[in-house]
Order: sequence, then structure tokens, then C-alpha cells
Amino acid sequence: MCRALLAIVSVVVVGLIASAEALAVPPICDPVEDPDCGGGGGSTIEVTHTLSVSKAQGGTIVSSDGTINCGTDCEQSQTYTQECEFNECGEPEPALRQFTLTASGGPAGFAPSWAVTNDGSSSPYGCDSTTANSCTVTLDADKTVALTWNDVTDPATTLPSSNPTKVGPTVKTFTASASDNASVSRVRFSVDGVLAGDDTTPGDGFSQAINLTAYSHGSAHTVTAQAFDTSGRSDPTPASANFTVDRETSVVVSDVPSATNAVTVPVQLTLPADATAVCNVNAGPDSPCAGSFEPPLPSEGSYTYEVTATDDVGNVAVVTRTFEVDRTAPVLDIDAPRKPLNGKQLSLELQSSEALDDVKLSAKRSDPMHVAVSPGSNELEMTLSRATRRWVKQQINRNGKAKLSVKASSADAAGNPDEDKAKITIR
Repeated sequence: MCRALLAIVSVVVVGLIASAEALAVPPICDPVEDPDCGGGGGSTIEVTHTLSVSKAQGGTIVSSDGTINCGTDCEQSQTYTQECEFNECGEPEPALRQFTLTASGGPAGFAPSWAVTNDGSSSPYGCDSTTANSCTVTLDADKTVALTWNDVTDPATTLPSSNPTKVGPTVKTFTASASDNASVSRVRFSVDGVLAGDDTTPGDGFSQAINLTAYSHGSAHTVTAQAFDTSGRSDPTPASANFTVDRETSVVVSDVPSATNAVTVPVQLTLPADATAVCNVNAGPDSPCAGSFEPPLPSEGSYTYEVTATDDVGNVAVVTRTFEVDRTAPVLDIDAPRKPLNGKQLSLELQSSEALDDVKLSAKRSDPMHVAVSPGSNELEMTLSRATRRWVKQQINRNGKAKLSVKASSADAAGNPDEDKAKITIR
């Protein structure tokens, strides 16, 4: 019974297989004319296609079968003969041949870029498919593959530390260094985001003069430098540096007298920490001076000190001091009456050889019992202006007969003193 059942199952399985084969869809075999393999149903036909490769800028291209090895700046072609295969309808079809072209050894910082021309039309990237350095080509027709190297490296820019952080007074030149895998064409300089200029002459380095006159003293700014290469790429992170504008300096010089009889007239100098000074007398040669200046004054006459301070960025301040050296004393003369005076007033006339700031006039009584020059004193003093060289009518009250000794003393503006004396009899 078991054997009978097995026989029945076998029959059913065989029947199912036969039914499936009977239901299979036969292939559609329309005659097709293939331009490479000829008409349908023919014998085996060989077809020929040419793969041409061109490249510039160095490096090599090698095909996966080793038949193409294109070196620096080359053009190379290879013709391939391939047999047609026949499909299930017996029609000839070309056995499509694929190649992988690999590029290597290009310029540093460059990546390959592929292009292919197929019967006059270009595919988007030049190949059936591409990777970083390879191109896959299906040789279903004559094809030409061209390789170029694209610059994929950005230039780099630096601002050397030798660029100052304090600049002035009117113009300052900033320098930059730039590098690239190929060549730097220019460096662009900007201040606070505003274009200052482009340096397109890399042969002498890169620099730009910045006009500082638009910036106020003590203001802070940022200079940037951005390199561009010959491929049109730019530094995505430009170099930058901060600076402060210094457009002022100063020097404080102590005062001098308007006139003096001294052999030297020293002046004290006060300078900022970043400044130095030179001094001269009457526009003579400059000499360094720090803290003080005290040149000799050999003769009488007018003298002018000129003090010039210069700070570390070139700001200049000039201060002058002018004075007169006079070592000649004035001549005073009392014009006293030659005869005894009878009266209640005494008029004296005093003359000087030069204008004086003040004059001291005194009279001493010879007989203190009868003459009082002024209450409680035996001197009479008066300070006179320098508006004139002649003073008149110095009055002395008379209480009796006396002999007066009169003295006039003074000093000129330079400090040179003189005096004159006279004796007067009063009845």
C-alpha cells in the first residue's frame, strides 16, 4: 500500500513540472539589425572600437588591462577588437568591454577631473562612473576620455608678528606671507572689513600701505590679509591682526626767564616713555637730550632752545624757549640840586641807561633831631614802573634844616644791579 501511494505522488509531481514547462513564455525573437554585429541570425562577427585618452598637467593614466599607460602631457589611443555574442534568439550582440582608467601622480593639491566624448555628446562627468581617481568606461563606441587636474587646495595667509600693534602717524605698511600648492596671484588687505588694496606682485612679497589719516588717535582696528591663487581659490580663513593708531606725542619743557645774566640756563624735559628728544641752540646742530638741557651761553644776545621729541611710530612734537642774555649793568643817575633848597618840597630827577622793572629810592637824614624823612623811619622807599626812564618829584617833607644823603638802586630784567648817590642840603 505504501508503494502504491509513493507512485501516485511521483506521478503528480511530474505532472506539475510538465504543466509549468508548458506554461513558460517563449522569448520574442524579432530580427534586429545591429550596426556592429550585422543582421540577425548571422555567424560570429568581430567589431572594433578605439579608446583615446588625453591628459595634461602631469601624472599618469593607466587602464585596468594595462594596454594604456599615458604619462605626462600625453595623448594615447588603443583599438580593441571584440566578438559579438548571440542572444537566445540567435541574434548577434556586441560583447561590451569595460575599462577602468586610474589617474595618479598629479600636481600636489590637485584632483582629477574626467571628461568623455561619445559620438559628439558629453556625459556629465565624462565617464560612466567615477571615483576619486578613477573613471569607468564602457567601450560600446569609439570614445575619447580627457583628464584635467583641478586645484582643490586653498591658499594660506599669515600676518607676521613683525607687523606692529601700534602704528602712526599717517601711513603704515603691513606685510603678509602667502603659500599655495600652485601659485599665489594676489593678497587682499582690508581694515575693519573695508578694502585697503590688493598686492598682485608676489615677486617682492605682499604688502599694503594703510592710510591712517581717517582714524582718530588711540582708535583700535583690525587688518586682514586674504590670499588668492591662480586657480581662483581664496583663503577661507584670512589672517588678521589688531592695531592701535598713535598720532600724537608730546614733550614738556620748563620755563626760562625772559632775560638773564647767567652763564647757563637749564631746562627740564618730560617725555613719554616711547619718545626720545634732541635739542639745539639757535638752530644749531641737534644733540640728544634726556631729562634736561643746559648748554653754555658764551656771549650776550638772544637765545632760542628747540626741543624735538619723536616717538616710536614717528610722531613729532617741537617746543621752543627764547630768552635774552644781558650781562651789562644799567647806569643810574640822580640829578640832585647843586644849591641848598628852601621850600617844602624836594624834587629829584633820576635817569637810567635802560628800562628797569623797579627802582629803590632812599634818603637818610644827617641830623636825626631836625629832619624826619618819613614817620618812624630814616628811609624813604618807592617802587616805580618801567614805563619811562625818568622819575620826577620824589617829595620829602621838611621839618628843619638837614643834609640828606639820597641813594637810588635797581637791577635790570637780567638781574644786573647799579646805584647812584647824591647829597642834598635843606634849609
